[in-house]
Amino acid sequence: MLRFRYSIIFLFIICSNYIGAQSDYSFKSPYRAFSEGQIYTALEDQAPIYIAPSTKSMELTKVPVGTILYIEERMDELHTQNNFKTNWYRVSFTQDRQQEGFIWGGHIAMQQEIQRDISFAYGLSKIVYTNRGDYSENVMHLKVVMYRDGILLDQITFPTIGTLYTKTQLSASNNKGIPNIHSILNIALSDAFCGGISANVTVFVHNNNLYYIDLLPNGFGDQRFESKYYIYPEDDQGITNQVILREEAGTISKQQQVKYEYQKETYYQWSDYQLIEIN
Repeated sequence: MLRFRYSIIFLFIICSNYIGAQSDYSFKSPYRAFSEGQIYTALEDQAPIYIAPSTKSMELTKVPVGTILYIEERMDELHTQNNFKTNWYRVSFTQDRQQEGFIWGGHIAMQQEIQRDISFAYGLSKIVYTNRGDYSENVMHLKVVMYRDGILLDQITFPTIGTLYTKTQLSASNNKGIPNIHSILNIALSDAFCGGISANVTVFVHNNNLYYIDLLPNGFGDQRFESKYYIYPEDDQGITNQVILREEAGTISKQQQVKYEYQKETYYQWSDYQLIEIN
């Protein structure tokens, strides 16, 4: 069991170092894949819009978080901020009147979700070069913002796994039966290479605040698996007022039969700003 866990970690180190070390600039990265003719939203509150694709040009205006941006053109000009290099975009937007200007791609949200009356969006905040002792890697930090009618309510930034080429997907759901929670956010991360490493980031929304809960990695190898996931009160096998963290590992035969080698459940309750383990 321990050998399998270490092999997953080792495989991830190799993959992340290999991808992170690539110096080529590729639009295959989802963080650089804003398409012309499509609508996105501003990730930053008071995101600056310029009259030309450069921070040295005159600032046209600032737009609030969640402002609708129509991508007119992806520019060749690049800008690096917080170790993240990406393109400028020519966008049109409405602020009292229809306007057009240039915004750096790092200030555009990858995705927006709405749960009840609150909007959520996320994107890449920064890349931090981190020394792990035996190896070094570029660690991605994601930002999640929460807003209503263009007013920023809260935002959080947290480190995650993967690379600029890792696919991400945000989903927002109701509280799934957890008392005093407005909604639950999940960011799924997945790679289509190097052993199928994946993970899920969980964020709770409570009293107009965002609370980072955990990043739960999942490992998949040659007919082996290891997974961690939450079971909520409204889920099948859920328990009233409790959140269950289920951990399991085992094998999958060629006939798709699952054999568990390890299973564990830990029980939690929500208390104002965190999950507290209960006996």
